[in-house]
Amino acid sequence: MNDKKVANFEAISLILIVIISHLLLNIPQTIINNTGTSSVLNVIYVSIIAIFICIFIVFLMKSFPNCDIIDISDYLGGRILKTFVGTILILYLIFFPSVLLRNAIEALNIIYYFDSEITFIAIFFIITPIIANSLGEKAIIKCNLLITPIIIIVLFIAFLSVSPLIVWQRIFPIFGYGINNTFGINGLSNIFSFNGLLIVMLIYPLLSKPGDFKKISVTAISLTGLLLLLFVSALLLGFPYAISVESIVPLYLMVINTQFTSFFQRPEALFIFIWILFFMSYLNVITMFSLKIFKKISKVENTKPLSYSFSTLLFISAFIPIGMTEVRFLENTIYKYGTLLTTFCIFLSILIGANIKYRIIKKINMKVEVK
Repeated sequence: MNDKKVANFEAISLILIVIISHLLLNIPQTIINNTGTSSVLNVIYVSIIAIFICIFIVFLMKSFPNCDIIDISDYLGGRILKTFVGTILILYLIFFPSVLLRNAIEALNIIYYFDSEITFIAIFFIITPIIANSLGEKAIIKCNLLITPIIIIVLFIAFLSVSPLIVWQRIFPIFGYGINNTFGINGLSNIFSFNGLLIVMLIYPLLSKPGDFKKISVTAISLTGLLLLLFVSALLLGFPYAISVESIVPLYLMVINTQFTSFFQRPEALFIFIWILFFMSYLNVITMFSLKIFKKISKVENTKPLSYSFSTLLFISAFIPIGMTEVRFLENTIYKYGTLLTTFCIFLSILIGANIKYRIIKKINMKVEVK
């Protein structure tokens, strides 16, 4: 495999890491706050829609082999649109992960490192993308392939460990705040949880087996739906205060309430260690994609030195929110609607517009050939 091609499992891991990182920190709680006791039903609903959207995205991108959303925007609107889309993507990939980074370091500061400055913890995380991207994409992808399955296993173990706490009656009333809130616009907005669809739009030209693009994408989104369903179910049905109290790290809440403590002393310590490794890998992947996008819109050949700049931007952006109130607002509101606007409105519209242009030009060329 060369530096620019990834195998199927590596591609699935790249999509999943972006989704799971938010899954660990804020998405399940946001969904529960939004839809209440109908969260389980709502997750099934939005998961089905997300799979269909994924299939639709794959169908639209099949017209442009070895192209990602940046190349397709260039085809549709030239360099201006390409630069616009690339800039939006970089801002998205830098700002929202930085908010997630702030959430993560605040959580670590409260749970374990309460005597440490959060800036020191942040520097500890920021150094890793610089080192990893200097080693190359292959190293980042291989490390991610190792870490992502481990965190998925941890998620399943956490769900099984709290299963004795689950009370199925907590699912009632089954429609929560109402049918419209579950299946209407408000409930449908929870599709932002599948932000990995953005990576689906970027990963096509990286695949060593482009013919497996649909299989890779649908598998990743389906796994996302399953993990989200397990996670939301465990929080909603296992903890009666999940609707009214916002846990700083929902998975940590599950781990410290594990029913395996007679066998494993302090399981949360092992979880924190795995979580730190996972989050480092997430920042490595985000920085890698940001550098690849910048390379496309700027035509800079060697982007490795720019990992210092992008990591510094992550660090600075992480401290833009003054406190956790602002962090929660950015995660639960700005991130949610920012994802809906970029991934599901702007980028999906570009794919549709490019396909319309492609088919019009194809018909014109066919008519010219006939004449």
